[in-house]
Amino acid sequence: MSRAAEREGVPAARLYALLNEAFERARDPNCRRCAMPLPVFRVPPDPGGANWHTGLPRRCPFGCDRVIGEVQAALWERYDMLGFDAPEAQPGGPGAFPDPAQTDSNGEA
Repeated sequence: MSRAAEREGVPAARLYALLNEAFERARDPNCRRCAMPLPVFRVPPDPGGANWHTGLPRRCPFGCDRVIGEVQAALWERYDMLGFDAPEAQPGGPGAFPDPAQTDSNGEA
């Protein structure tokens, strides 16, 4: 099954809304400092990987950093960000990082 067939494609704004809604449901109500980081496009790390990630959350005494990680991990499996179908946005495309297993000690392919 292809990566695209496994995930629903959603616009970036909708993806953020889904992330934020899940975060708001799971967060500790005592913390009002933390917010869900915005999702940004990335070349998928492998053929089965999601094409987005979020910034790292700052440490939170109420555990929001853990909640953000859990929300991100759950939604990685369900959604891809729409609008990135060009070859350079695909695993192994021109914008992808080289596969470490196929590079020498200098990082050359």
